[in-house]
Order: sequence, then C-alpha cells, then structure tokens
Amino acid sequence: MQVFISHSSQDQEIARWLAQKLRQQSLDVWIDCDRMTKGAAINDSFESALKSSEVILFLLTPESGKSKYLQKEWSAALEASWADPAKRLVPILISSAVLPPFLEEYQALRFKDLDEFHQLAPIRIKEAARAVKSGWDQAFQGARSPGKSKYQWYKRMLNIEDAAEGFRLSPAKLRGKADQFEGTLRSQREAGDRLGEARSLMNLATVFMELQDYEKSRRLLERSVEIFSSFYGDAHPSVAAVLTQLGLALRKQGRNERAQIVLERAMLANQKVLGEDHPAVAETMRNLGIVLMELGRLKEAKEVLQRALKANIRILGTSHPSALRVKSALNSLQRAS
Repeated sequence: MQVFISHSSQDQEIARWLAQKLRQQSLDVWIDCDRMTKGAAINDSFESALKSSEVILFLLTPESGKSKYLQKEWSAALEASWADPAKRLVPILISSAVLPPFLEEYQALRFKDLDEFHQLAPIRIKEAARAVKSGWDQAFQGARSPGKSKYQWYKRMLNIEDAAEGFRLSPAKLRGKADQFEGTLRSQREAGDRLGEARSLMNLATVFMELQDYEKSRRLLERSVEIFSSFYGDAHPSVAAVLTQLGLALRKQGRNERAQIVLERAMLANQKVLGEDHPAVAETMRNLGIVLMELGRLKEAKEVLQRALKANIRILGTSHPSALRVKSALNSLQRAS
C-alpha cells in the first residue's frame, strides 16, 4: 500500500521522520524531499505517485507555510481523489495547526504536541491505512467520504486558493520554480506524456504570470489549451481553467478584445460541463465583467457582474471571498459610471 505525504517545506524534517517510521511498518511512502535534490526539477513521478497512492496525508503544523507550490500539491491531491473516490485524504494536525477549509469534510488525526505525534502517529496512521481495504469508517469512527458532486469538489478547490491567497514568492524563488517546472516539462516531452505536458505548461505559465512576463505566460497557456482541447474537446474543466488564465494574461497585456473572446469561450466550456449555477462559471463571469468594464462597455459589464454576484451569493454565501471579489468589481464599475 502506498502513502503520499503532502507537507510544507517548513515541516520537512517532521515529514522525513514520519516517512521513515511508516516504512518501518512496511508501508510504501512517497515524499518529495526524498525524491529531489537541491535545485533539481520536480520529480517526474509526482503525479503518478498521487494516482497510485491509496492514502494521502496532509501534514500540518503551526509553522506550515502556504506556498504556491503547496497550493498546487493540494489541488492535485484533490483532483486525484475526485478521479478515484476510493482514495482517502487524511489531515494530520499537530499542536495548534488549523484545518484548511477544503479538508473540513475529512476526519483529521490530531496530536496535542510533537511528543504525542512522535509517540502515536505511526501507529494510528498504520491502523488507518490498513482500514482502507476493510472499511475506513470503522477506523475513523464515522469519517465522511468526500462529496462526489462537482460543486462540492470545486468549492474545495476555491478553498485551496483562498488558503494561499496573498502569498508571494520573491522573484529569485519564482525563477527557481520556473526552472523546476521546465525540467519536469522536458521529461514529460521525452516520455510522450502529453497531458502531463499540458499541466506543466499551465504551472509554468502561472509562475511567469507572477513574474509579470505576460507574453511568455500567454504563449505557454495557448500551447496548454491546445493539448487539453485535443484530448477533451472544449467542454472540459481543464480546458476552461486554462482559457480563464489565458484571458487574464491577455487582459494584463491590454488585449481586452481578445481576452473577451477567450473568457466567453471559457464560460461556455464551464457551462456545458457544470451548468449555469456553478462557482467556476461565476468566477469566469467576474473576469469577463472586468474585461468588458475596461473596454468601456459598462452596461454589459454590470449585467455580467450582477449575474456573477447572484450566483456566488446563492452558492457560496455573501461573505465568501469570491462574492466579495465580485462586489469589489461592481464598486469599481459604479465609480467609473
């Protein structure tokens, strides 16, 4: 049985200790700090490890940082559990660590301090791993499996984004991440892993967006959406997600006419898969509304943003960050009118 340990770089030593103890109990453990060398590309087996792991552990301490890389790891883990509902996600909370909102549906293993963690964690995790085949609920006393609706899945994705909101790497660290993603991209191309290549192109584009190199980000996103579309057609969440990012890159370049076309395509793709009343559609509407506002088409922008706000309030509530972002855009529109 394979166990995947997701952890912050600040918790690397704790994660290494846990991996060693679990291996001593005959569990196959995947942990990135064991598979990477300093300055090396992200290990090519990362995605395959998530797919093959039956248990994914989220190690959280009060010192855990929220980096863009960790955000992507969380998102990939959630996608893996969506593709395979038998996969189990287990948060591990040490001391005063806070459970991220996207993991609230999962029963956490809690330890009051590091001493208790060192004493009990290997045993409790081993028992949980054994219970995967015999019945998870018995091990975790009624823990719920993740909801299978597309809305629940996407809402947890939004929570992942909110958990990392405001985190910014320095330009030097961002360039280091770009080097890592480019190394992964080369390996995927050599292996003929086209879908992996599309995901790495999107990851790399995100880094260059942060570096404000919008032209390079745009080119990478266009290649990514071309690959995703060749596999899935237009009506797929991955296609819509890349199109939305592409629309943002075009807007940053001041190419709003092109951004409008791309975002309308993204919204249509999401609507076909997820329906009208969905957070992903509302988020694309928000971006489209901002583009229309910058094009001076204020009436159209107001209509689109109001639709986005109504959807977000209905689905997520008035105080959710997504709803607040739409309200902010409407306030900007009102000042421009």
